[in-house]
Amino acid sequence: MPPPNKRQKHNNILFARRSIDSLASESSEDYSDEEEKKGIIPSESEDQIDYINFKSDSIIHDISDLFSFCETTINTRFLSTLIYMSLRRFGHSIRDIDSFLSTIGGMTAKTCQKWTNILVHHDFDDFTADGRG
Repeated sequence: MPPPNKRQKHNNILFARRSIDSLASESSEDYSDEEEKKGIIPSESEDQIDYINFKSDSIIHDISDLFSFCETTINTRFLSTLIYMSLRRFGHSIRDIDSFLSTIGGMTAKTCQKWTNILVHHDFDDFTADGRG
């Protein structure tokens, strides 16, 4: 069996870093079924949710990690096109989208525009067809 390529090594590191064990909080409380039924479990209000600065450069790494994780099970074309269409819907420029997609490891904006055109103006089956072989 050949050694893993760079993408596989990178994903393995991400999986290890983002594993469920590492995300579990040491101070988390377990509630019994009776407490859940009675509604005793404290609910999070909007005041208790931590603030996230989405303009921060560090969030790009988290987005890139999530993109790489999703890329292992979903075609990059689908993810990139979804992000492209969403950002275009909210009025972002193609230049900004291209920069963002290249930062997180997605396809170029030009390629996403091509696939968006196929999705919108043609059949969904044409969009999802692999077309290889």
